[in-house]
Amino acid sequence: MPKGPLMDWPYYKDAENNQVFVPMEDGQLPNGSLQSFYDPKNPQCFKGMAWILKERRLAHISKKNTQCTNFKCPKGKTNCCCCCAMVNQPNFKSCDSCLQETACKLGTQVMFLPKYHCKLTLIEQIWGQAKQSYCDYPLSSNPKVLKENALIAMDGVELLLMWKFGA
Repeated sequence: MPKGPLMDWPYYKDAENNQVFVPMEDGQLPNGSLQSFYDPKNPQCFKGMAWILKERRLAHISKKNTQCTNFKCPKGKTNCCCCCAMVNQPNFKSCDSCLQETACKLGTQVMFLPKYHCKLTLIEQIWGQAKQSYCDYPLSSNPKVLKENALIAMDGVELLLMWKFGA
């Protein structure tokens, strides 16, 4: 997000490589009133972080750097740079992502899971269960039998066990 005013921001390039302006939704000030992110005199001119922070009575932060070096803000700091201050505003933190809004319109949900070790994923757990079951089958050098045993082992993982791994 730019610190100063900028025309036609944000935008994307369409199939013919033309810039298409995509206005952001209004934000919400701490008092509950709506805050437009665009200049009232020029609706296609984005105000920029400094202007938005000033309207939120955070003018002292608007004078700081746009972002910390390599986006590495000090731990526990919420006002070290304009970017960090914006991200930590309540309505920026609580709003749904585009993906969540689209999923909601389609009648489904998106679940963001925390990062964890790849061996703990649902797929890995189910695959491990199938491999354990596969090892119980007799040894064979026939590829057709091996494939058949693998498919039976994968089909043998119970749905209840999958739910357990997914919970």
